Amino acid sequence: KYQMYDLELNSKSLQLLEAVHPKLASVVHEAREIGEVPFEVVEGYRSKEMQALMAEKGASGSFGTSPHCFGFAVSILAFYDDIPKTNTLVYEELATTMKYAAMNLGVGLKWGAAPHYPNICDWPDSLDMLMFEYVSACVEKEVVPHISPGYFELVLD
Repeated sequence: KYQMYDLELNSKSLQLLEAVHPKLASVVHEAREIGEVPFEVVEGYRSKEMQALMAEKGASGSFGTSPHCFGFAVSILAFYDDIPKTNTLVYEELATTMKYAAMNLGVGLKWGAAPHYPNICDWPDSLDMLMFEYVSACVEKEVVPHISPGYFELVLD
């Protein structure tokens, strides 16, 4: 097991993780222990009412129920020096950490920057190539890609 940094999650992140699937919460805790990118959980479980509101405002990728509504997804925000970061390079590193955390725990994970791929733990190359594959496929189909690089969804067998 690879471990290097052992950063702690804040109290809000810990509270949000209490409402998600225990395996997903374990992946997030593992990622925080092994990863270099500081992050916090900004959303876990989402009520159906909140899902409807977010879909109406265009802030959700789905109009029906979301995996958030069942505790199978988290949204994570990366930080450096307490400044939120949205650059995809930061999230590629974070996604790689989440991938290894999921692999350490024997579970699968879907990533919001590559929603076409069922489990990033099975992807043999760097995750930037997976995101590029998704964006390229969208461009080829003349469809706007919906990228949520801080979104991670538990994949259960």
